[in-house]
Amino acid sequence: MDWGLHDLMVDSIGNEILSEIYRVNSLHVRLIRYDADSMRPMQVVPAMREHLEFLRTLQAGDRAGALARMMSHIEQSKHRVLSGMLQGGAPLAA
Repeated sequence: MDWGLHDLMVDSIGNEILSEIYRVNSLHVRLIRYDADSMRPMQVVPAMREHLEFLRTLQAGDRAGALARMMSHIEQSKHRVLSGMLQGGAPLAA
């Protein structure tokens, strides 16, 4: 997981409250042990696509759209992690 990229993505929104919430939550997420063997392309590729969509939207200057894409990415990441946990494996790529 590229935490630096995630930090930059959140901070680029320019919302201090969102950034602080993200920092607290990311500390929790970082405590989860990720098993590299469980990170299959079918889980990683969607997350990378979400990152690219966010970056394209941000580059276009659409801050509201970027925020919406970030929130969608957070939700999808949560679903991927929970799905991995429910299937008895390690959490999957966020």
